[in-house]
Amino acid sequence: MSIVLGTHPTDLPEPFASLVRDYLVARPNLRIGGGPDSAWLVPSPLAGRLHPNAVMDRLRDLGVNLLGARSRAIGALVPECPPSPVEEALGHGAQMAFLRAGKAAEP
Repeated sequence: MSIVLGTHPTDLPEPFASLVRDYLVARPNLRIGGGPDSAWLVPSPLAGRLHPNAVMDRLRDLGVNLLGARSRAIGALVPECPPSPVEEALGHGAQMAFLRAGKAAEP
């Protein structure tokens, strides 16, 4: 199973793929946003994208430590790819890239 979150489909690993399949069989609120034939995973009558601040506020309301989550996500990404592109995407310099790479290599 794959899902499109941008321009390219992404394969969903198990057990997440099974959860999505189960959700698709019993999707709630199919009277809005296109009905049961909608290609959208979560159909909605509201067009457009969520504003980043709205997502941030919602995550904070749910008790998510945003700074900790961001740091953990970056820490998980650095060992998977070269550090320079990660830091460049975050707006950091080469010095920070190598500092993070060194931290990621520590046991």
